[in-house]
Amino acid sequence: MAQQPTEDVKQSDPVLLKMIDSSISKFENSVLDFEKEKVFAFGALAQNNLLLQYAVKNPTSLKMAMYNVASIGLSLNPVTKLAYLVPRRVSKVSKVVLDISYQGLIEIATQAGAIKACSVTLVREKDLETFEWRDNFTPPRNPPNPFVKDKGNIVGGYCQALLPDGRFILHAMTIDEIEKRRDASEMVKSRGVSGPWLDWREEMIMKTIVKSAAKWWPSNGSQVLAEAQRLLNEENGEGLPPEERIINGNVVTPTASAELPPPPSRDELPEKLVKYVDRAVDRAEQLEAWQTCEDHLIEKFSDLHQRSFALDQLRNRQAAFEESNPDSQVA
Repeated sequence: MAQQPTEDVKQSDPVLLKMIDSSISKFENSVLDFEKEKVFAFGALAQNNLLLQYAVKNPTSLKMAMYNVASIGLSLNPVTKLAYLVPRRVSKVSKVVLDISYQGLIEIATQAGAIKACSVTLVREKDLETFEWRDNFTPPRNPPNPFVKDKGNIVGGYCQALLPDGRFILHAMTIDEIEKRRDASEMVKSRGVSGPWLDWREEMIMKTIVKSAAKWWPSNGSQVLAEAQRLLNEENGEGLPPEERIINGNVVTPTASAELPPPPSRDELPEKLVKYVDRAVDRAEQLEAWQTCEDHLIEKFSDLHQRSFALDQLRNRQAAFEESNPDSQVA
């Protein structure tokens, strides 16, 4: 039976009831039932004193979190483990936010038809004795055995997604890459390794892997997946500021066209380089992974003339694609 609103929550601040009830209009076009989500929200407030304190201090954030529940379409039902109301300090502001688990991100992508199924596997020290990574489109040989205990520290992990056309696409990250992303987030910069990174480390590692892997999944026009990523990165403080990105584990600023020399023509460059860029751009268009491809090309080409050519090819292809597909969602 669903948990009913408690008297403690009702009496703590009547504004909280008003804030939650005021979000009902946002559920009119949502796949979720407002009355059920209202009960789940009350249950979360009743069971988490810090969440209740933040809601009382910043009731508007509770309302905005409920707006996000409606727009993302993931239930607060604790049994499903897809999304939660949690207390979070972002930019020195205490507030209630909607947190989305890695299972929630996978659910959104599955509902959108971007993927058919997905799994996340953590790799530990002793797993490396037999584990053999092959490539980003072939499952590894001798994957970790989940029933073996005492396998040592986590050394990384990978996400394996089944695409609608039957292909697999895999994405691996080392623990160093994961922790560099963690340490560059506003949440950790402001408070250190605390909160979910301290209490639910494995879950956050898996979420980091899924968030990074999702850049390579076909978007299928899913506004919801893009919005979920934005919410986690910006509103919840889990990502980098918009002007920063991570390439190969390092925080960098993007390369603007104005900072580069004019791009050389194709016949001025080695044929092997041109073919490499063409393959990368073709893959970016196939998966609508423009930003991920740009990051890769910036990392690949330290020579600014070569980088200018590569980014010019990518941006021209992206512009042509967006003109031909005005309803596409850019990854």
